[in-house]
Amino acid sequence: DQVSKGSKYKVDGLGEVLVATGDKGFAKYSGIDLTGIKNISFMGLYMQGQTVGGTLELRTGSPMGNLVGSAEINASNKFNIPVHISGVQDLYFVFVNPKGGDGALFGVKDFLFEN
Repeated sequence: DQVSKGSKYKVDGLGEVLVATGDKGFAKYSGIDLTGIKNISFMGLYMQGQTVGGTLELRTGSPMGNLVGSAEINASNKFNIPVHISGVQDLYFVFVNPKGGDGALFGVKDFLFEN
C-alpha cells in the first residue's frame, strides 16, 4: 500500500522487515476487514546503537485518525495490540518518537491478525 518515513528491507534470517525512519511516519494498509479480529500481533525489532526505539500506534482512517492501540518498542519482542473495532478499515501503523531524528526508530515484521 503506502509507506512514509519507512523502508522495507530483506534481512537474511529474518525475511522482510519494515524499518521506521522518522517521527510521524506510517505504513498504510487499505481495505482491511477486521470483522472477528480481536488482536494484532507483530515482532518489534530494536538494536541498541542502531535504532532509538519509539511507539507504534495503530490508527484508522488517517495517520491522525482514531487510535486503536499502541506498543512501546524498546526491545526486540513479540507485541500485541488488542482490537475493539470491526468492519473494513484503512489501517495506519504510525511510527512515533519526536526525539528520534531521521535515524532508524525500530523495525517491525510478521503482522498477524488473530481472532
